[in-house]
Amino acid sequence: MAQGLKGDAVDTFWTGTSYLLTCAVFQPFIVSLSDIFGRPQLLLFSVVIFTIGTAVACTAKNFTELFAGRSVQGVGGGGITALAIVIFTDIIPLRWRPTYYGVIQAAWAAGTMTGPLFGGLFADRSTWRWVFYINFPFCLIGVVIVPFVIRLHVERGSLRDRILHTVDWVGAFLFIGSTTSLLIGTSWGGQNYAWGSTQTIIPIVVGLIGIMTTLYWEFVGTKTPFMRPWLFKDISSVLAFGCSMLQGLLVGALFLPYQGLAYISRCS
Repeated sequence: MAQGLKGDAVDTFWTGTSYLLTCAVFQPFIVSLSDIFGRPQLLLFSVVIFTIGTAVACTAKNFTELFAGRSVQGVGGGGITALAIVIFTDIIPLRWRPTYYGVIQAAWAAGTMTGPLFGGLFADRSTWRWVFYINFPFCLIGVVIVPFVIRLHVERGSLRDRILHTVDWVGAFLFIGSTTSLLIGTSWGGQNYAWGSTQTIIPIVVGLIGIMTTLYWEFVGTKTPFMRPWLFKDISSVLAFGCSMLQGLLVGALFLPYQGLAYISRCS
């Protein structure tokens, strides 16, 4: 990939990171939009966005185009991942949810283990573009079956009122911008730049300030927050968020060094 697109190991590293970054920062806002516009509509939208991103990535002629495709893919992938869990929460009784969530996590684990294997086989035996080509049948299945399988109908106001008065656009801008800045800084640290460099510190500081501004806006500045303040007042939710953050830090600390070595060896 790096040789074909005239890039280096850092470019290859950001091929994966660009997807993970947009996947992470857009999930809360997409779920919030699904409360306003409907779960099936936003799930179908996410599948379409993922398909568009896949098309851009698999036809990329340079790393800039590939990063754009992967970033768009991440928006759609984040929506698909989050909405699958939310829809299960809507329709599955509480006592059965661990079983269904286990199925989702098992599929995620299987993909995590087998994805790099098949990706390496595609790259060695054919072309790395097959990593994206193989997504299209599943995208087509999703586009076709989502409108028929997901049927959750709730009475809502007019489309104009929902867009202008219900969607928390300011909060979304603050949250997506600040978390993107924070994640870019933490991703750059130790990879593109040293942890003590201004290129790493400034995005992290801007991100932290932006997150504090977002929280102030969500708690005080708006009547329609997309992040519900009561979530942060419930001890169970706070503990769950803390454990999820700790899990992400541990996975990143354990996985990223090996990922970086794999990228470097693949490009050498």
